[in-house]
Amino acid sequence: MIEYGNTLEVSDYKKILSSAGWKILNDSQLKRALDNTMILNVAMNDGEAIGMARLVGDNATHGLLCDVVVMPEYQKKGIGKELVTGIVNQVYEMLDVNEQFIIELLPTTRNEGFLFKVWV
Repeated sequence: MIEYGNTLEVSDYKKILSSAGWKILNDSQLKRALDNTMILNVAMNDGEAIGMARLVGDNATHGLLCDVVVMPEYQKKGIGKELVTGIVNQVYEMLDVNEQFIIELLPTTRNEGFLFKVWV
């Protein structure tokens, strides 16, 4: 069963990115990225991190959804959508009445359709 949380070790961050063929940065840079994340959502299967999504932003009006990645063997199962939905729900929870927040997303090449699937 897939569970969701909000903590991720640098080693798991690297493993998830590597599984998708993404460029791996050094540990120091990845730690800073995690430390400066506004909202982190992590998918876990039997205690193993298998996917993640991060929102970085100003904690007030704007955020960029980034590092939405799920290990290949777990893709096409709705996990990516659930990761993003979890972040969107957390944004709604932080807003007061009549406040607005803009979430931006720039999908990677060949993943443009993901944007449509998540937001519609």
